[in-house]
Amino acid sequence: MLLQPGKSSDSFQAIAIIGMSGVGKTTLAQLVYTKEEVKTQFLPRIWVSLSPQPNMAANPREAIVKKLLACLGVETDIISSIENHGLRGLLYALHLQLLGKRYLIVLDDLWDSNPWHDNDAWDGLPKGYGGSVVITSRSEKVANIMSREDNVLHLQPHKNPEICWCIFKDEVEKDGEELDDDNIDKLKPEVEKKTAGLALAAKVMGEIFYEKRKAKEVSEHGEIHPQES
Repeated sequence: MLLQPGKSSDSFQAIAIIGMSGVGKTTLAQLVYTKEEVKTQFLPRIWVSLSPQPNMAANPREAIVKKLLACLGVETDIISSIENHGLRGLLYALHLQLLGKRYLIVLDDLWDSNPWHDNDAWDGLPKGYGGSVVITSRSEKVANIMSREDNVLHLQPHKNPEICWCIFKDEVEKDGEELDDDNIDKLKPEVEKKTAGLALAAKVMGEIFYEKRKAKEVSEHGEIHPQES
């Protein structure tokens, strides 16, 4: 969608990736963000995590703009001085920082649409230079406000349970040591059932199993101390 043929370099677009927690929204956005083709076409590229934080509660929109400015390299004391002019001043500073640039901004885990409004959601972001914004969110309401309907990508849990099983095994065998336990396949039905098609759940279960296996190896063989190696 970002690199589609015929996409005008003087356009502006917002793309939303939505789905339930753990379905892979952030992972997909990261894959796009780090692709060489994307790196070549977009500069600067800015990633901002927007998971709810207590210090963002007073004025969420100002907090988001300040994060964007910080990612662009604006010093903290300068941001503080601009903050005295309120949201309008922060947005103007952001506009100046991005003017004339084909930027890519990822707003990861945007929960609430309240800091934004239909007619000024992208105030502060210059239009006409090919800039793009990617949003990940669990909320369809947020997606509909922040982007056009045809630019909303819905992620669903994996229908093929084998995918989550592979993710689980990859995590368990991440140190290169393949599982030789004859009983490992007995875990497969339980893993597939508990993950319910969610990649993150499979990864977390794999991490837990890996840590338990390593702890068991230490208890059985004893801890290896530096002076013994």
